Amino acid sequence: MEEVFKIVNLFLNFDLRDSPNGETYSLIQAAYLKQIQNDGTLLTQDDEIAARRLSRAFLIVCVVSFMESCSSVDFYIALHNQFIDSVGESKLGDLKPLLVNESYVKFYQVCSSRLAENNGGQDIKSLVEAIGSAHRAKLESAEGLDNEDGIERIINYLEE
Repeated sequence: MEEVFKIVNLFLNFDLRDSPNGETYSLIQAAYLKQIQNDGTLLTQDDEIAARRLSRAFLIVCVVSFMESCSSVDFYIALHNQFIDSVGESKLGDLKPLLVNESYVKFYQVCSSRLAENNGGQDIKSLVEAIGSAHRAKLESAEGLDNEDGIERIINYLEE
């Protein structure tokens, strides 16, 4: 679970910024609203709500992507499924079908690229994948601990 908190922290560091008037804003939300304005459309309250949901959806997509990278471990398969079910029951329930059929990937790439533009070219998607790969390797190396020989080797090592 520690790695999930790393993903959330990474997202918050990438997406949230302080404005000159002391408030905090989301880069994804601001970019979405700016795109609407650039199209010559006046912003509505529905646009503001959609922008907030977009930012929140991107955090969910980051977490789901991480969990999928660790899907070789039964715990993460169950956690992944529970997480998606919870999203389906939330105000972001419309996101669930995209998560289930993995059609969220394009959305993930676009938002990640947008954040990279405002974070010195650092790509959050690549960083999430790196955290997932490192964690998966750690989990796979620990799989050998399930058998008695692995446990005995560790006990012997600790007793030395």
